Amino acid sequence: MRTASCSPLFDASRVRAWTCSGMAASLVLSLGCTPIQVWMGGRVRLDKMPIATVAASLSPGPGMAPGERAPLVVAVTQSDGTVLHTQGAGKGKVRWEDLRVTATVATVNAKGIVSLPADPRLSDGRLPHLSIRIPSHPDVYAELDIPLCYDRAFSSDMSGRPGASGVDGSSGSVGGILDGLGVPPSKLGLPISSSSSHRKWMLRGPPARRAARAPKKAVTAGPLSSELPRSR
Repeated sequence: MRTASCSPLFDASRVRAWTCSGMAASLVLSLGCTPIQVWMGGRVRLDKMPIATVAASLSPGPGMAPGERAPLVVAVTQSDGTVLHTQGAGKGKVRWEDLRVTATVATVNAKGIVSLPADPRLSDGRLPHLSIRIPSHPDVYAELDIPLCYDRAFSSDMSGRPGASGVDGSSGSVGGILDGLGVPPSKLGLPISSSSSHRKWMLRGPPARRAARAPKKAVTAGPLSSELPRSR
């Protein structure tokens, strides 16, 4: 009498092998090892294929405002009609290192991100322009104009540099300092410039202060400097 044996529907060892292989493939693609990515079909090399046309566009729309960033999408059409897109926003297999992008007014980084300067004066009256070429196919290229949009909410800071410091003032005269302190030059035994300036000094302020400033003994001051007696 024979005993029937049933083989398992799924081989656990094979399932683990498939899982490990899939994880390894995902890891290789994420790490960016270009030769392996090309060999596994995750990336393509443009120098190994015939190319008919190249087209470029911005995602999500054609226009940009000052200070904005937008991803560039390049579509490469092969001779047989197959269309390939760039990495990133294009979700394709074409590598950015196989393309050469030059920009006017705008800038483009190594991952195809287009940026406009935040200062609107740098792009005012100018049209940002991109030129996309394939070094391995110099006769195939694309040109892209980027319309400027100003229907965005933005703030502009036009502050200038701080101004230069002012010139220091000149030193005051002795009489001016005494006037500011309310002390007559005669009380310190100092000469005054003229009798008229002394009279003007005595006539300042309320009557009580003018009376206190008046000397007890009148002195006739000439046009030249004279010294008034100190009050006793």
